[in-house]
Amino acid sequence: MTVKELEQRVTALEEQVRRLNGEVAAAKSGRNKDWLASIEKYAGDEDLLSIFREAQKLREKDRRKAPLRPSARRKPRS
Repeated sequence: MTVKELEQRVTALEEQVRRLNGEVAAAKSGRNKDWLASIEKYAGDEDLLSIFREAQKLREKDRRKAPLRPSARRKPRS
């Protein structure tokens, strides 16, 4: 390969890396924005809060019904 061909190849690779880094950064920032947008969309929604309260009551009821776990200590080997 000639020096000129190597320079062109390195230039193309640098451009590709720059483009991929931009895509990764955009994807990361988009995820955060989607998460925040979801939170903002339902913030203060009384129907959703009511569902959460009812779900919490069901979880607490299930916890009271669940048997206690046995001790986490190991039995000694003989």
